[in-house]
Amino acid sequence: MPILEQRLSGPLKSMAGLSTLDGGGGLQALSNEADLRSESMREHPLLTTPRPAKATQKAVESALPLCEFLANCYLDIGDRAANEEDADRAREFASQVIHCLRALRGRRLST
Repeated sequence: MPILEQRLSGPLKSMAGLSTLDGGGGLQALSNEADLRSESMREHPLLTTPRPAKATQKAVESALPLCEFLANCYLDIGDRAANEEDADRAREFASQVIHCLRALRGRRLST
């Protein structure tokens, strides 16, 4: 999952550089959040793995489907976590990714 977060961060950074809306600051902030989630999981891995065992190629091709995949994974972990700390972290990560998903969908509708 840390690798998937890094894959999400890259396109967000690219889109931020090309964005005319808010100077790309919102997308850059979302990219930074993905980097922080990746770092957090590398330092303190979640003990429960998501049921979707692997991402399909389509899910990792662009930011929007990758956000959807990550949100589902974090929600699954939050529901099944062995301890409350992991459940809370996974739910917080899911909330962040859902915020990112909403921002990306909003951008797509406004273009």
